[in-house]
Amino acid sequence: MSDWALDKVATLIRSLELTDECLTGSDEVVDRLQRIKLTLGELPSSEPWLKSWLDREHVKAALLFTAAKTSYRKRYGTPNFAAQAARDNAISRFNEWRDETLTHVGEYRRSDRTADTVQTWYARAQAFLNDPSKPGT
Repeated sequence: MSDWALDKVATLIRSLELTDECLTGSDEVVDRLQRIKLTLGELPSSEPWLKSWLDREHVKAALLFTAAKTSYRKRYGTPNFAAQAARDNAISRFNEWRDETLTHVGEYRRSDRTADTVQTWYARAQAFLNDPSKPGT
C-alpha cells in the first residue's frame, strides 16, 4: 500500500513549529493545519482508524494553536504575564504534540496497522478534547 497521504500529513506536521513570531499575524500555521485537514481525507479508506486518530490529533493541534493565539496580548505596552504564561504553555504543548504525533506516525508505519495500534493514541487525543486543561493529555 502506498503511504503518500500519510507521508504528506507527516511532512506537514513536521513543518509546524509554533513560536511567538507565528502568533503575530502570520497565517502560515493556519494554512498548514487546513492542508493537514484536507490531506486526512486522502488517507486509505481501508484504515479508517488511522483517519479517526489523526482527525482527533488535528483538532488537538488547532485547539493548542488557538489557545496560544488567544493569549497573545499585551496591556499598555507591558506584557500581560498571565497571558504570557498561558501562551508559553500552549506553545510548548503544541510543539510537544508535533513531536509525539510524528513519533506515533512512525510507530504506526512499523506496526501491524490495525485499530489496536492507534487505540491508546486516539484515547489520549480524545481525553484532551474532553478536557484541554489537563496537561498530561
